[in-house]
Amino acid sequence: MQQGGVSKATKTLNLSEDIFAGMDFVLRGGGRTIKHREYFHLAKGRDLGFNTVLAFFSKLSSGAGEQLITRQTLRLGSLLPLPEFLSFYYAHMGHYLSQWAVSWGLPVLTLVWLLILLNGCEDANDLSIKCSATGQSAASVMAEAWQYIYSGNLLIVFLLAQMAPIFFEVWMQAGLVTSIIRLVKQLLTLSPIMFIFQAKVIGFYTMNELKYGGATYVATGRGLPTERRPFVGVVTDSGRLQPGGLYLDYARITYYDGAALLLLMVLVVVAGGMDNTGPQLYGIMVSLCLVTVSWLLAPFIFNPYQFRPSCWANDMKAWLQFFLEDGGSHWKKWFTQTQLKPRRGFRATILDTWKHAAVAAYGAGQT
Repeated sequence: MQQGGVSKATKTLNLSEDIFAGMDFVLRGGGRTIKHREYFHLAKGRDLGFNTVLAFFSKLSSGAGEQLITRQTLRLGSLLPLPEFLSFYYAHMGHYLSQWAVSWGLPVLTLVWLLILLNGCEDANDLSIKCSATGQSAASVMAEAWQYIYSGNLLIVFLLAQMAPIFFEVWMQAGLVTSIIRLVKQLLTLSPIMFIFQAKVIGFYTMNELKYGGATYVATGRGLPTERRPFVGVVTDSGRLQPGGLYLDYARITYYDGAALLLLMVLVVVAGGMDNTGPQLYGIMVSLCLVTVSWLLAPFIFNPYQFRPSCWANDMKAWLQFFLEDGGSHWKKWFTQTQLKPRRGFRATILDTWKHAAVAAYGAGQT
C-alpha cells in the first residue's frame, strides 16, 4: 500500500504501461533487475499513417500527463540523484512538457511582438520602449531583436542539433552516404511540417490532461496507411452521415490555434511590424509560416487522395449534412463532447479562473 496501493490500478495511469511499470520497479529497489526479451511474430505490424501515429502519441501524452501528478513521480524526484533524475526527466515527462513549451513559444512571442507594436514609443508609459533617444521605431527595435534570435550561426546550430541524432544513428548502422540520403528524403517529404504538428498534438494532450483529466485508451488499429480520411464524415449508402474526419479530429487541437496565429500575423503587418525592416524579419516570418501551414494544413497534406476532385465533392456533401441533418444534431454532439464536457469540474474551473484573472491583471496594469 505504501507504493500507491489500489491507485496504481487506475486505467489512465497505465496508458503508458511500460513507463509506469518501470517507475514502480525502480521504487521497489533491492538490486532487482529486469530481463528484457524481444519476440518477433510474422505479420505483426502497425499502421504508420499520419492519423494513426498521432493517435498513438495522443494516448502516450495523456498517460504521461496522468503520471506527472502521481506519488511515484514525486518519490522518484525526491530520491534520485541529480544525474539520474535529469535522465529520467528528459527521457519521460520532460519530453512531453518541452513539446508543449516549443509549440506555444512562437505564438506567445508573436503576441508580445504585437503588444509592443501597439504600445508604441510613448515615454509616459513605463512599459513602452524608450525610442526618443535613438529615434528608432518599435518595429525596427523588434526587427533587430528577431534578427539577433534568428542569426545565421544560432539557426544552423539549432537545426543541426535537431537532425544530429538520427543522422549519426543511420551513419553508424548503414554508412555516411545512406545517412545523407535519408536526411534529404526526410526534408523532401516535408517531415518538418509533420514534426511541428506532432509537437502540438503531444503538448495539447499532456496539458489537457493536467487541466481537465479524462484520459482514455485510443485504439490505433492495424489498417493500411493508404486509406483516405474524410473531412467530417462519410455519407453511407442509405444517405445518412457517419461522423468522423480530419476536422473533427484536430479542430480544437491545432486548427483554432493555427487560425489565431494567422490572425496575429495579419495584425502584426497591419500594426506596422514590417515597415522599413528589410531582410531582418526573414527568419521569424519563415518560422511563422511553417507553423501556421503545419497547424492548418498538415492533416490534409499527408492525407492520401486528399486533392482528388471526386473526394472533394463527397467531403462537401458530408459537410453540409454535418450541420443540417437531424436539425444539426451531429455538430451539437461533437461540440458538447469535445468543447464543453472536458472543461467541466472543479479543477478546470480553478485553472480557467486563474488564467482569466492573469489576463485581467495584465490589462489593468497597462491602463
